[in-house]
Amino acid sequence: MDSSFGCVLGRHDVTGKKEQAIYYLSKKFTTYEAKYTLLERTCCALTWVTQKLRHYLLAYTTYLISLIDPLKHIFQKPMLTGRLAKWQLLLTKFDIVYVTRTAMKAQALADYLAENPVDDEYESLNTYFPDEEVNLVEDIVQDDGQIWKLYFDGVVNIKGVGIGVILVSPTGQHYPATTRLHFFCTKNTVEYEACIMGLNVSINLNVHELLVMGDSDLLIRQAQVTKKAVLDFVHSNIICRFGIPKTIITDNAANLNSHLMKEVCEQFKIGHLNSTHYRPKASGAVEAANNNIKRILRKMVQGSRQWHAKLPFALSGYRATICTSVSATPYLLVYGTEAVIPAEVKILSLRIIVEAGIEGTEWVTSPTGTIEFD
Repeated sequence: MDSSFGCVLGRHDVTGKKEQAIYYLSKKFTTYEAKYTLLERTCCALTWVTQKLRHYLLAYTTYLISLIDPLKHIFQKPMLTGRLAKWQLLLTKFDIVYVTRTAMKAQALADYLAENPVDDEYESLNTYFPDEEVNLVEDIVQDDGQIWKLYFDGVVNIKGVGIGVILVSPTGQHYPATTRLHFFCTKNTVEYEACIMGLNVSINLNVHELLVMGDSDLLIRQAQVTKKAVLDFVHSNIICRFGIPKTIITDNAANLNSHLMKEVCEQFKIGHLNSTHYRPKASGAVEAANNNIKRILRKMVQGSRQWHAKLPFALSGYRATICTSVSATPYLLVYGTEAVIPAEVKILSLRIIVEAGIEGTEWVTSPTGTIEFD
């Protein structure tokens, strides 16, 4: 327990003779925590465990089985200061009873092996297996004469950000395309931009079957969400983790509505519903609004990566700007009145003059000042 510790939360069955494990926890001490004494490290570990498993421990009496009793050290010490007082305050809400650990032959053997590690002459188990030098095994897609191939890549350096794609037709013709991005972004974002540009080129050439190849493992794995992958996700992350649900709601993607998905829903009596857009025609308007917000952010950020800090200000500016399609601002459409922008406070508008009750002579003689935007 010098640098880390582990614990298990268990409960007795109906007979009271058999223990059942509920939760396993482990933690590595920080550099400062590792300098505590053994008793202080035990107290620190107990406090950390109670905060992690508080939803299990609040309603029941918990029996603590450990080598030493940290409760006696915390609750029977007359004057506590610093971290001990903090631990005492956090542990008072739990009903914890210390139980001395009984001696067992198997436990004594495990303790002996843990306290006496092997020497340098110990030979580890040979874990060699055939074909260990093979790094990757994958299926090769056979050319059927109708599949286009798309190669994409992006680069980020001190000179800027650039992306490029090459589209290869079934007859062997190459269609290259390159461009330079006018905003700084990370390597992963560059790969996404390159792939999107390649897909746009494919759409313009009316490509129906496309094989996309790139060196971004993150992007390729996200794109390879096959029907089998969806089925494995339902089994591993939904049924095995949360039990059998009553209904699963997905979109209209083909991999989420395959015959495999239908079979697993029929097998476990799960209802499968598809979500639809409230108004599908509004998707174009949403994309146009997102593009306008991106333009505003590019002018505000100017190469900084902290674009999320400027997002509220960009949204505020967009909501107070008149949209040509409806000849009104989004703020007016939602609230029925225009928003007060900073310029109206510095340079008094007619609306501010009326609401504040400023006299005409006072408004004429008052200085306009300067407008400052962060």
